[in-house]
Amino acid sequence: MTNTERSLRWRRANPDKNREYKRRYHYKFEYGIDFETLEKLKAEQKTCAICGEVPERWHVDHNHETGRFRGLLCDKCNKALGMLGDTVESLQRAVEYLKGKTA
Repeated sequence: MTNTERSLRWRRANPDKNREYKRRYHYKFEYGIDFETLEKLKAEQKTCAICGEVPERWHVDHNHETGRFRGLLCDKCNKALGMLGDTVESLQRAVEYLKGKTA
């Protein structure tokens, strides 16, 4: 049996452990933050860094150019940043638009 076959057999026999391993690997190598630090930040932060709501599910916000971790957000705020292209200019235009509409 090859290493690949052994690995596949283990993954099929241990789906929960495999899922946990993938999550830990993803955070460390995609965002440069280890899982334990991430869990500690969630416990300390308690609310979304932008809107202040308590999220049902946390999202790891990161710089799309560098991949570096920026903070923890709720689903809505994470999507909003992404849809606005993660740029200060787009966010500023949105702020100016809202100011004009509510004035």
